[in-house]
Amino acid sequence: MTDKVLVFDVLGDFGFFKTPEVTRATLSFPFTRTSIIGLIGAMIGKEKNSYWEIDDPLGNSEIAIQLLNLGENSEFQHAPLTVNYAHTKYTVNIGGRSGTLKTYLSDGEKRGFVTDVKLDLLRDVHYRIYYKLPEKEIDQELYDKLKRYLKNNWSIFPTYLGHANLLADIIYIGEYPIKKIPNDIERISSVIPVSCIDQNYLNILERKVSIIMNIPIRMEMKDTKIVNTFGENFILPGGKESNLKIKVKNDVDIYSVEIKIADNKSEVLNIIFIPNGKDLISEEI
Repeated sequence: MTDKVLVFDVLGDFGFFKTPEVTRATLSFPFTRTSIIGLIGAMIGKEKNSYWEIDDPLGNSEIAIQLLNLGENSEFQHAPLTVNYAHTKYTVNIGGRSGTLKTYLSDGEKRGFVTDVKLDLLRDVHYRIYYKLPEKEIDQELYDKLKRYLKNNWSIFPTYLGHANLLADIIYIGEYPIKKIPNDIERISSVIPVSCIDQNYLNILERKVSIIMNIPIRMEMKDTKIVNTFGENFILPGGKESNLKIKVKNDVDIYSVEIKIADNKSEVLNIIFIPNGKDLISEEI
């Protein structure tokens, strides 16, 4: 069976993937694998978070992410925004603006509004997603369904980038064959998981690049609730890092894919699929 990928673009005016380390000034990850899995789930009508069950084919999918909107310095454009969050769950009445505006809950408790929360939104988001054909025939039904929805521009639920009001457009690029290439020092176009890099070569890279820490790649479910989030460290190719060569571990596969572009031209790219994090859950257990 020939290895293949579905290639599609995800675009949005704004995106926001909250980092857990800060509260008042709220920063965003540049991307997360979890958000892309959720976006695909919304498109094909999967119940929210159901794909994080341990054997779900969507949660275990092999995807690679290419960042198409990085600036010359390998940075996203940002748009600061200050908002007020209101606690609205179980609200039965809203008080007037005398002093502090409060929400009145059914149990009589008054909760004030959180004021002046600063969001650091991503601006002009543009990802290219590579979704690999599963090896197991039982999981290929999901691949075929996603291909059908992409080709017809269908979506069961709205697709968005982190927050429900930050809507995303999906553009189908096509289905392309991929092939493994020699596991040597190669230029990589997709985001690069640090866990995939040869340790000796990583020691050299750490003096040349910035590493984004603990970007979410998977969530753990217990009794229909999310109980844990697992992260991975990444190098983002682009800008001055776009010419870096990477040596990966012996058990990591690099794939080459030829994408058709305008005027009957094509572009050959090297990609690495992001670990799905399933083995991290097994280690926790």
